[in-house]
Formats: sequence, C-alpha cells, structure tokens
Amino acid sequence: MGSEANGSGSTALGSKADAEGALSVAIGASSKSMVSAIALDPAALANGENSLAIMRQAYAIGVYSISVGTAASVAGEAAIGIGKSVLTTGKRAIAIGATMDSTANSNNYNANENMQATKEDSIALGTKARAISVKGIAIGSEASVTQEGGVALGEGAVAETALGQKGYYQSH
Repeated sequence: MGSEANGSGSTALGSKADAEGALSVAIGASSKSMVSAIALDPAALANGENSLAIMRQAYAIGVYSISVGTAASVAGEAAIGIGKSVLTTGKRAIAIGATMDSTANSNNYNANENMQATKEDSIALGTKARAISVKGIAIGSEASVTQEGGVALGEGAVAETALGQKGYYQSH
C-alpha cells in the first residue's frame, strides 16, 4: 500500500502514511496527520490541529499538543507529553518522564502506574510521577499529587492534604 497526501499542501511518505489535513505531514508506516499537524514514525497520529507526534504510536490528539515518545498520549489542548507511555490529558498540562514497563504485553497495562498529568495546568516530571489534580505539580520518581494546587517534590513524595489545610504527610 502506498501513502496518501489528501490535504492541500500535505506530504505523506511511507507505507499507508496518510496526510489528511491541509498543510499536514505524515512520515512513517501507518502514520496519520490532520490539519497543520505533523506525525513522524510508524503509527504516529497527529490528530489535533497544529499538533506534533513523534515516535512509534505517539498520539497528539489535542490542538497545539506535542507528543514525543513510544506510546506517548497527549489529549489536552496545548499540552506536552515526552517519554515512553506518558499520559497527558489536562489542558496546558505537562508530563515528562517514563513508565517503567518491563513488558510489552498490553494485558499488564495499568493506567494508574503510568506517568500522568491529567488535570488542567498540572505538571508531572519523573518516572511514574502523577499530577492528577488541577494545578498540581509532581517532581521526582513516583511523586504524586492528588489535591488542587498541591506540590510533591522528591522520590515517592505524596501531596494529598487539601488546599488551605494544615498538615504534612510523607508516605515514606
């Protein structure tokens, strides 16, 4: 099967590469891009307008989103996900790191163990870091934020005390 460049000013290169939208680029087997988007590498998908997906099975779904890494998934508007299997769904969210999967067996997938920035303006940096609250910041391997505006800094740090409440909790 050949490639298809159907959009005005679009470019497609690779077996089953598909550049659907105007000014889109799809390079790599089974890669697909939409309006003003760029998908590079096998099975990369840049579906959001002005989005960028780089590496095998990287998905940039949100408008103005950037997804770099094998199986990285970015659905939030103006969001960034960099690293293997990161998940970024919050608007303007940032996730940089990786998930430490030792197997490619999809039956063992657990979203709760993935590197995540899932709420608006959240930031997660580090292997398996999770910022799953609005404006939460998790920095460090396995750092986790579950409360709005919380900050978890350091390996295994947890920020789960509600905003405005006194208290300190460190899980280890």
